Order: sequence, then C-alpha cells, then structure tokens
Amino acid sequence: MLRRLGQILLFAVLCGSSALALLLLFPGLKEGAGRDELPLYIGTLAGLMAIGAAWWFASRHRLARAAGLFVLAGPMLGHGVLSVSIVAAQFEGARLASSVEIVGYRESPIAWRGFDGPVGLQIEVDLRHPEAVRGLIYPPEIRMGPWIDIRAAELAASHRAGAGYFRPPDSLPSASNLALMKSVLFQPTDREPAYQDFAAGEVTRLTYRLYPGMIAYLDEPEQICLASETPGLPVCAEGRRPEEGCRRADRPGVARQPYSQGDDLTALWFVAGRFDMVADLSTKLTDTIRRESALQKDSEKWRAMQRRLDPDVLPAAGYDLCLPGPASHTAFRVCYCRR
Repeated sequence: MLRRLGQILLFAVLCGSSALALLLLFPGLKEGAGRDELPLYIGTLAGLMAIGAAWWFASRHRLARAAGLFVLAGPMLGHGVLSVSIVAAQFEGARLASSVEIVGYRESPIAWRGFDGPVGLQIEVDLRHPEAVRGLIYPPEIRMGPWIDIRAAELAASHRAGAGYFRPPDSLPSASNLALMKSVLFQPTDREPAYQDFAAGEVTRLTYRLYPGMIAYLDEPEQICLASETPGLPVCAEGRRPEEGCRRADRPGVARQPYSQGDDLTALWFVAGRFDMVADLSTKLTDTIRRESALQKDSEKWRAMQRRLDPDVLPAAGYDLCLPGPASHTAFRVCYCRR
C-alpha cells in the first residue's frame, strides 16, 4: 500500500515537473533563447532526467514506465533542442568569425552643399564567406582612438542605435563618444537598411554611410539632429523645454570631448544570429582600414570632418535651429534645418 502511494506521489511530481518545464520553454520559443538561459535549460533537462530515472526504478510495469516517460518526453526534447542550439550557435559564431574574409574595401568622402569639405565617409566592403550563411550584419563603427575591448558575447548587447552606440556595458571613460564615425540608423529612407543579410553566393557587398558620432537622426542633409550630449548645444533657459530646441541644463555628459585620440583607426563590427550567435569582425575591419583608409594616421583630416558638424559651425554652413514639431527636437536631440 505504501509503495503504491509512493508511486502515485512520484507520478504527481513527474506530471507537475513536466508542466513546469513546458512553461519554462514558452519564453524561449516565443522571444528566442540565448546564453543567459542555457543554465536554466540544462538544469531543467537534468532534473527531468533524474525524475524519469526515479520513476523507471519505482515502476514495475512497462506500461507505467512508458506513461511516465511519455509525459516527460515533450519538455525533455524541448529543453534538449534549445540547449544544443545555443551551444551550436556559439561554435557557429566562432567558425564564421574565422572564415569570413574582407576581399575588397573602398571609401569616398560624403560632401554636402554649404560645407568646405566632407562631413562623412562612405565605405564599401566585400565579404567572402561560406555559402548559405545566415545572420544579420550590423553596421560598423570606426574610431580614431584606442581599441575598445568588448567580448564577442557582449557586442550585440553593447550595440546602441543612434548616438555613440557600441559602448561597453561598463562604459570606458577614456573612450570619447564623439571620436567615431557611425551609421545613422534612424533616418526615414529605405536606401540603407539598418541590418543586412548575407548574399546567396560566396561574396556579399556592403555599403555604409558613416557620419560623426554626434548625429542622432538624419533626414537627408536638410535636417541634422545632434545628440543632446553634444558639446556646444544651446542650454535651455528657465521655462523652456528641450522640445523647443535646447539642451537641459542638468543633463550630464556635455563636457568638451576630443574628436580623436591618437591617430590610429579602430573598428567595431559584428554579425549576430539566432540563439545569441555572434561573429566578431572587428579585428579584420581594423586591419583593413589601417592598411587602406586615407584617414589612417591623418588625425587633422579626421578632426576637420568632425568639426564641420559642430553646433558652433552649422550656422555658417547654412543651418539654423529647426522649428519645434513632431519630427524635430526631443529631450534626446537638437535639430538644425537648412535655411
């Protein structure tokens, strides 16, 4: 009798554990799973296996054993598949990072009417890679400054679309968020998708238009929106709001920062995929631009390109503060429109 009661209790535990394990699967199946969930999936799988083994030894009949294992089969399979997928994604990221090659690099200046020189840099990169590669290619960031060491596993989490993205989680005080050129992702055009897929063949050609780090939003050259931490923006007088075209007086991070730190170029660039797959291409792009970019070792040309979008210089180039409106100033940016 006691043995029978113990079997009933154990089967109840088995059913409850199976239901709980299924509930733990839903977030991963719906929103995606990554490295952070791996211990949960492996631990749950090990727990289910232990309960299954206990049920096997506690049951005398084949039918009872089969019923218990049938109840556990679904969640065990789900947690096992997700665990294997996450681990495989890490190996795939490392394989892709080592196999991808930059076989072509070209750059040209971006010139706008009213400026005495380029305000950005257009680069074209040809990537040779294995066929049928899946993953999103994020836009690169180029700095004239020291190497920022971000682990490959943290690159995707460090990516910040807009002003000064690619900051480490524990932001390095020595890394100026103005000493960079980046893609402006928030622009109302289909010309430059934020993230790109690999081409069907073995070579993918990518084109990026890189602008100084102070730009937060760009509506063609007619409206330039600068991040609110950009030095030189007008400070809000008492009673005025940032939406009227000024920077909050109490907003931190507005100290003057250098536009270059040294004269060597460095890059941050990566590919991301399902299950937190990350392929770090930063070193390969850094080696390429140091070898082929006209800006390498030319810090004066770099700083001149950055200074052309300084708030103090924009009026001379034909820009004034935009009128307030839904597509203009916010608490995070101040916009200048061409006269």
